[in-house]
Amino acid sequence: MTALPEPIDVTNSPDTMWQAIKRTIKGCCPNCGQGKLWAKYIKQVEHCDNCSAHLGAVRADDGPAWLTILIVGHIWSPILVLVTRYDIPMWFLFPALMFSALASCLVVLPFAKAIFIGAIWKSQAGDQAHD
Repeated sequence: MTALPEPIDVTNSPDTMWQAIKRTIKGCCPNCGQGKLWAKYIKQVEHCDNCSAHLGAVRADDGPAWLTILIVGHIWSPILVLVTRYDIPMWFLFPALMFSALASCLVVLPFAKAIFIGAIWKSQAGDQAHD
C-alpha cells in the first residue's frame, strides 16, 4: 500500500497572490511563510518542512529566465549606451561589462523564480483543494 501524503496545513495560507509572492521572495514557503523554499541556488525543496506543502510540483519553466533578461536588459542597455560614449579600451570594457551583466543575471534569477513560484502556487491552490 502506498502511504497517503500528509495534509497541508492551511491555517496560515496566503490570502492574496501578492502575499504568496512576498513569502517566496523572502525564500520561504508560499503556503505557510515559515519553511525554506530553496534546497540549492534555484532548486526548490520538494516539501515544506513546516506545513508539508508539495513545492516540487511547482514548475516555473522559462518564465524566470525571461523575466531576468527583461530586467537586466533594461538596466544594462542604457549603461552600454553611456559607456560607449567614452574612450575606454575594448580589452577592459568588454570583459568588465560581460562579467557585470552575468553577475546581475545571477543575482536577479532567484528572485524572478521566486516570483513565478509564488504566483503559480497561489493560482493552483484552489485546484489542489479539489483533487
